[in-house]
Amino acid sequence: MNKKSSTHLLLGIAIFCVMIPVINFANAQTLPGTISSVTGTVGSTVSSTTGTVGSTVSSTTGTVGSTVSSSTTGTVGSTVSSTTGTVDNTVSPIVNQTTGSVVGSTINSNVTTTSGSTSIGNPLGLPLPGITIPVNASSSVAGVRAFGNGTISTSINGVSMSFWFDPQGPTGGGSTTSGKVHLTVDAQDLAGNQIPGMFIELQDSHGHDISSGDTPVTFSATKGQHYIIYANSFKDVIFHHWDDGTVNPARNITPTASATMTAFYSTGTAAGTPQQPTGLMAMANSSSQINLKWNAPSNNGGSAITGYKIERSLDSGTTWSVVTSNTGSTATKYSDTGLSPNTTYAYRVSAISSLGTSSTSNTAFATTGSQGQAITLVQSGYVASDSLTNETRTQAQLQANPGYWFYGGDAPAENAPFSYSRNTTGLHIGVQAPSNGTFAGFYAVSPVHNAKLWHATITNPTRTIQNQFYENGMYVQTSNGSVNYVTCTTLTNNQATVWALVNATGNTNQITAFDVLWFDRSSNQPLTRDCTIITNGTNFIQAYIDGSKVYENKNADLQMPPPFNDFLEPQTSDSAQFLVGSHQNYFVTTEGNIHVMNLTSAARTVQIVDGTGSVLASGMASGGTATLDVGKFMFPLAANIEVLDSSNGVIVSSPEKIYGGDVYSMVNQGTVPPPGIALDNVQSTSGTTSSNKITLSNFDAGTGSNPLLLVGVSANNNNVASITFGGVPLTRAAGSFINNDAEFWYLTNPSGTGDVIVTTSGPTQAIVGAYSLSGVNQSSPISSHVTKHNTTPSSPSVSITAQSAGDWVVDLPAIYGGSTLSSSTCAQGWSLNMPNEITGASSSTVVQSPGTVTCSWTANVGDLWDDAAVEIQASR
Repeated sequence: MNKKSSTHLLLGIAIFCVMIPVINFANAQTLPGTISSVTGTVGSTVSSTTGTVGSTVSSTTGTVGSTVSSSTTGTVGSTVSSTTGTVDNTVSPIVNQTTGSVVGSTINSNVTTTSGSTSIGNPLGLPLPGITIPVNASSSVAGVRAFGNGTISTSINGVSMSFWFDPQGPTGGGSTTSGKVHLTVDAQDLAGNQIPGMFIELQDSHGHDISSGDTPVTFSATKGQHYIIYANSFKDVIFHHWDDGTVNPARNITPTASATMTAFYSTGTAAGTPQQPTGLMAMANSSSQINLKWNAPSNNGGSAITGYKIERSLDSGTTWSVVTSNTGSTATKYSDTGLSPNTTYAYRVSAISSLGTSSTSNTAFATTGSQGQAITLVQSGYVASDSLTNETRTQAQLQANPGYWFYGGDAPAENAPFSYSRNTTGLHIGVQAPSNGTFAGFYAVSPVHNAKLWHATITNPTRTIQNQFYENGMYVQTSNGSVNYVTCTTLTNNQATVWALVNATGNTNQITAFDVLWFDRSSNQPLTRDCTIITNGTNFIQAYIDGSKVYENKNADLQMPPPFNDFLEPQTSDSAQFLVGSHQNYFVTTEGNIHVMNLTSAARTVQIVDGTGSVLASGMASGGTATLDVGKFMFPLAANIEVLDSSNGVIVSSPEKIYGGDVYSMVNQGTVPPPGIALDNVQSTSGTTSSNKITLSNFDAGTGSNPLLLVGVSANNNNVASITFGGVPLTRAAGSFINNDAEFWYLTNPSGTGDVIVTTSGPTQAIVGAYSLSGVNQSSPISSHVTKHNTTPSSPSVSITAQSAGDWVVDLPAIYGGSTLSSSTCAQGWSLNMPNEITGASSSTVVQSPGTVTCSWTANVGDLWDDAAVEIQASR
């Protein structure tokens, strides 16, 4: 893994006796461990540094009774600030100033922040490198003080102690090879939009490959050595120029420091015109109205969007008529009225600017109805999940077939003992330092996901260690090549284990700034906790520990743009103990809220109610939509969604399995089938076949009546020969293998938990997913099927003529692994990518009325694909 070395967060421990009453951010919400404002007498040092420490800048509001600040620049080991004085009245927040010490004053707001490049002394006498340390620190936690050398001091249960973040950051806690640099290559189209997955080669001066990878990619190189960076084109994505203006895809470079380069590609998009809108959804609101909603283009081409063109079709998109040539508004929603009842309409939208009109969005379908109301899922927020307890596999088995995860770290290179395995109690990663004070780490890292909510249950193996430091955490990190991340982690020394939330920023080499966002100072803290991080990577972050919100900031400066990877990683500098950290309950969703749309005018409140009648979450209806915060829950959340009127009477109630980011619609009862097929479980994996086999382990077939197991396989090199579940063979339902293999297999009346074993006709890379459904016709479960493939690069889409309301339609695209799939018009079941090998996905939808049902996906780069769809017949 070259986008991140293993050591994220390294800690040191020493005794420090000075305590700081208050340290906080201006924009942080008042929550346990996060103080927005405090009034009290400051009896010790309060520091604030902005910029490079080298001059004295002082400013306060009020009458200052004596000397307020002094500041000294020095290397490690020198004293930085020392001042005594009394401020006679309230001190207002200090911004872009250096205040060395304020004693005996009353503080009504923020006290300490630190940013910029700071040379700080070493008050703890830690064994730091003999250099000026370019690490900045700040803390938003009461009773926790941050030093620029990476140390934070606090008191736990009356005992003063300190923890230390390694100034070298992710490059390791020991010495750094001064001759090594990192070369990061990104890819963008001519409008400045990132293109992930372009193949880049690092070559020596003779053009021989040294390494390669998909953008964004980071290579390790040696200072002063000559290299060639080669940017490959693929199909209609053609290399155009480098960021330095050169037009040869073979770029010569002799690096003297780490560098980031951008390769620009022509994708055929007309220069200056906006990109197309994305995520179009169509939802029936009545027998004569369909509501549309979409996302604005990610790039407007250099001119503001002024409106949208909306088109509709009555023949599944063969011919189109214009609903409105220009809405004249930047609003990304529209209500189409005066429609015919019981009719299926297709829609597409284009963006308009002064420079022209974009290409069209994805196509969305909806069918008008005639009576009643119901709730239906129109877009799933599910992205990925792994219980981490569903299989028992040794390290050798995980090496041969890693599935969803990639395993790596710096422990192997340091000859440090390490191990990893899975069983019914979790994913277990063990590591031991090669010598005291030399850090070693090992991790499991997820694929790249453009998602906001990340969760894992983390278990620390011990409350104290003999010496040195240990930590075990979950890191949500930008995938753009830098080390920037947010982590929920344990910190362990020879006195205690504590939990913290930290944001670290830097470059491709090391951390250059960190912020302690939340810090638990209680005694005897749990060794196992649930951690949820919700972030957009720029300004918003929210964190839950054990279901309680501990931090929220809507105006942060996170500097970690999406998409993200998630690292589950322990690290240690203790050579005396081999320590094994554990993880469970991993899941990723698009966000921490759900949305219920197209509410009638009588709707006032939407609430989520569990089986005991307890209200878990609620949201007020506004403009026909209610948003409910579900970020603190474990997903899927099995509960009822209820829509209430002003008298708290229930207008409609629907049992659902909820994921953060789900979008539901209140629709006409005539468009929704009576209760029938229900989804009990969905699970997926990816990997390379071993002996022509790939296994989806410990799949739960559910306990509902009239069950069906439906397995989908997307592969690149060979097709499926057979599939078994618990040793019982499945039946092939449909498949297409023109460009890539896409196949559905099924088994009626499955029971219990077992392995889904896919045997292929030869070696291949494959994505395997499975649905367990109940309420399915056992004598004729597949009532119809269809396959489709393309001959010119595009995004997958398949249509099937559904026979009965209440049935399910499930699709299965398979596309080259240089592309990723997102924004399905049906509810996403899975979407996994094996870079440059195969991308497989699946989505589903309930048939609202007999007729054409279409499921479409958006590929980030159009390519050749196969797609299969089946209609699953409900029991009646």
